[in-house]
Amino acid sequence: MRTNARPSPRRCNDCSPANPHDEIAALTEKIKTLKEERDQYRTASETFARAMNVLTIENDNLRRDIEKHRSSNVTSLPSRR
Repeated sequence: MRTNARPSPRRCNDCSPANPHDEIAALTEKIKTLKEERDQYRTASETFARAMNVLTIENDNLRRDIEKHRSSNVTSLPSRR
């Protein structure tokens, strides 16, 4: 004789959290730690971006100075043809 009754789901004591409040507290702490880490990376990336901007401006200024000196001191040689 068959019945249509379904077996009740078995619970694994090791699978369920011992205390949901402890798990929530641990996850909240992990979120806080990850946010702090993110902020440190953000600060570092902003510092590198500022340094790159300064170096780019300095590089452009040096190129302009070189071009000024080249154009004022260099004369073209006559062609040998």
